[in-house]
Amino acid sequence: MNLLNQLTIKTSALSDEELMSVSVTQYEATEALLGGLSAMGSLMFHAGNDPLYAEAKDDMKKIGYSLSVTAEILQALNLNSANAEYALRKPAGANHE
Repeated sequence: MNLLNQLTIKTSALSDEELMSVSVTQYEATEALLGGLSAMGSLMFHAGNDPLYAEAKDDMKKIGYSLSVTAEILQALNLNSANAEYALRKPAGANHE
């Protein structure tokens, strides 16, 4: 089982209030992580051009690995938010998943 499957929330067991919370908080988390990733990319670019930054290559490897894992987390957060929104739009009494 991959990270995306492990982080994906099963919406069928959630109340409407919980679904709304998942939708909002996971969307906001996605936006915050994307902003952070953009900032890291900018820093990496500028650090890579600085001849005095001797650890740049090792740090970039660490950041690259972190970004690959973060991408899976973002996919799960985005999927959870979308699934919660979809479940909230279903008619009352319908199964949430």
